[in-house]
Amino acid sequence: MKQLGNKFALRCAILYVIILASCSTPTEIDTEHMSRNLQFMVKDTEIGNFYEITDSAILMFANIEDKKRKIVECAIYADEITGFIRLARNLYGKEYVNWYKTKGIKRFASSYYDKFKPIEKIFYDKNSDKPLRKLRIAIDAGHIAGSVEEALMEQRIVQIANNETVFYESLLTFATASFLADTLQRAGAEVLLTRKEFGHTAFGSTYKSWLKSEFKTQIDKDLAESKIDSTKYIFLTEEADSAQIFHKYFKFLNIRKRAEVINDFSPHITVILHYNIDQPSEFSPDNKLKTTTRNYNMAFVPGSFMNGELQKPAQRAAFLRLLLSGDINSSVDFSDEVVRNYTKTLKVAPVSSDFRLSYLDKGSLFTGKAGVYARNLGLTRLIKGTICYGETFCQNHQDEYQRLADTSLIINDLKVPKRTKEVAMSYYQAIESYCKKMSQNEEQKNH
Repeated sequence: MKQLGNKFALRCAILYVIILASCSTPTEIDTEHMSRNLQFMVKDTEIGNFYEITDSAILMFANIEDKKRKIVECAIYADEITGFIRLARNLYGKEYVNWYKTKGIKRFASSYYDKFKPIEKIFYDKNSDKPLRKLRIAIDAGHIAGSVEEALMEQRIVQIANNETVFYESLLTFATASFLADTLQRAGAEVLLTRKEFGHTAFGSTYKSWLKSEFKTQIDKDLAESKIDSTKYIFLTEEADSAQIFHKYFKFLNIRKRAEVINDFSPHITVILHYNIDQPSEFSPDNKLKTTTRNYNMAFVPGSFMNGELQKPAQRAAFLRLLLSGDINSSVDFSDEVVRNYTKTLKVAPVSSDFRLSYLDKGSLFTGKAGVYARNLGLTRLIKGTICYGETFCQNHQDEYQRLADTSLIINDLKVPKRTKEVAMSYYQAIESYCKKMSQNEEQKNH
């Protein structure tokens, strides 16, 4: 057995040499682009065990032992990169992951990649009364609650100490998405909302409806495909209540569904809407939030992979796409516009490093743009293209909670805070400003 193992390792080493030799073309890896992306992608040193960048290829490995033995899981050669970026934008989910898993060290001619649609440029029509008429924009309103009861289950409710004020993030994000979508559509954009109705999930129904009609079918399918083990299956189907099913199972399905719906739409820009809570939160004896004097905004973009986050082929496939594409760079530029407009329109400054928020210190990487951080969240990893995962301000700030209590506007038959419309306008202004810049840059390239 030892001799067989040695022979296998030798064979892999020979193949590895062949890979490098076969890459001796005039085309070389853009190491500057790789380095720029990697500074926002690698949070922990273990990540380096899964990839290698040579002068002529990007090599991915399933684990550190395979890297030592030169067993390549997926190789993208320098002259494949442009085509691969198109492929990775067009294939999604299982289809893309299966392609990654079977690519190996094969090398495809450019004609192989020609069947995949080119990535569309952002265009701002300055001469039209609908300047965004050629753009597709996806808006994901965070969370799903359609009532106080569901917000309590979701653990996304704000109840202020010594006050009757109660509001929840799902309503705030839905209102913001509705105002933003309306403004974008009037400017000519085609808009996708992942939550089309208040209280609905990305599956197009309420959580309660999904639990009643789709849960058993879905979990049986996941068990059959080995996505969950029998222990978890038994717990979820026989022991767990609806809240436990939500937190241990459904919310992850919902995230993947949101990403699937967005990627199928193939947007030029994706905006993920959230509102923040100052951390660490302080609570009163009756378990209500105390107000805070700290208020800040921030935005997240893809990146910041940590130890244990490249164990699965799907994770490594996402890492490869982000490494080679321009998604991180464009997301940083767009999110910078978003944060700037938060600050200008809402009068809320970007988060200060002095605040020492644990999720920024431990799980994120600063991009060099005020308030913009790379973070490997489910949606930042799964959604392709230019994205901004926005955290607008702190709901429990001593002034913000009073503004949010003023539900003097009505949209979609819902009473909502007028502050949500102000937030929507800050996003719209950021989108318009970013699109203008991108369109101007493209014009300059063509002249």
